[in-house]
Amino acid sequence: LAALDAADAAGLPLVVAGPEKEPELGRELRARGADVRGWVDKPELAELYRRAAALLLPSRYEGFGMPALEALASGTPVVLSDDAALREVAGDAGIYGDLVEGVRTALAERERYARAGLERAALFTWEASARLTADVYRAVMA
Repeated sequence: LAALDAADAAGLPLVVAGPEKEPELGRELRARGADVRGWVDKPELAELYRRAAALLLPSRYEGFGMPALEALASGTPVVLSDDAALREVAGDAGIYGDLVEGVRTALAERERYARAGLERAALFTWEASARLTADVYRAVMA
């Protein structure tokens, strides 16, 4: 609901994509005007990222933060909970803390955060992942 409040404060619609894990929350969001889409395929998700003013990810716990990385790679600013996993993914390209203030910052500095996001996302390649994995194996076997 905090994401909806942040979108409302900015005069923007809130689009929610992904599996609906809490049906009661989905009903409340719909009742308050959010566009709750549920699961979407990759082309639609890519289009949502491209058209979004920002990704709001008020997650209480994240294992990696793939939605944040996908948004960064799309040039979409990300407004995130202050979570260690999200900070690891977004780094200085993320906007953390209060969602309403974060959306204001994302809108006011969209170009800066879009550019920073593209640069940050470029660090996450399969080659880099393979190199880090190999480093761990070498360290364990040493």
